[in-house]
Amino acid sequence: KQARGEILVLLDADTLVAADWLANLIAPLTQGYEAATGNYFPYTRTWVSACLEMEKVDAYFGRASTTLQGCGGIALQRQSLARIGGFPEEVTVGVDWDLNRRLERLGAKRRFVAQACARTRLPATLRAYWRNQIRWRRAHWQAIGRHFSLASASGLLFYGMAALFLAAPIGLLILPSAWPILLLFWGWVLLRRFGLTIEC
Repeated sequence: KQARGEILVLLDADTLVAADWLANLIAPLTQGYEAATGNYFPYTRTWVSACLEMEKVDAYFGRASTTLQGCGGIALQRQSLARIGGFPEEVTVGVDWDLNRRLERLGAKRRFVAQACARTRLPATLRAYWRNQIRWRRAHWQAIGRHFSLASASGLLFYGMAALFLAAPIGLLILPSAWPILLLFWGWVLLRRFGLTIEC
């Protein structure tokens, strides 16, 4: 509410940015884009944070995603924020996802800026990763409820796959002949992870 400029910049408090981060981040907003997000890297590199980086590379460089990601910073036009009604007070987790979804529904042009580099705190251990996933999955469910559509419903596929992955061993007790199907499914999941490594 205190900001007065025509361009608003959002950044997590524990993020360190490069000297040219701000200039690179806001550049697309002078070229017709309504919002932009930056490129992020972990403080501590471990195999866990490397996996998260692979997902980032796959999304932004492989699939050309324009999803706004808070840990890389977000710049947006003040008028665009006004168009979607500002920031809802009830959204306390996943603010970036909620912001992106509302802008997307209005057809706002968004862009990922690889040159806007920042370092931030990403999970570096399995324990930290698990805690982060619980927090974000809860927020994701809430966000799907707020913005339900056929597009957002596709996000439920992740949970269906996870349930199948965990429930499959129990199913083998009932139907032992399903081993080949289970092995193929698990193999596909593992190969997908290796595929990300190759793509990155």
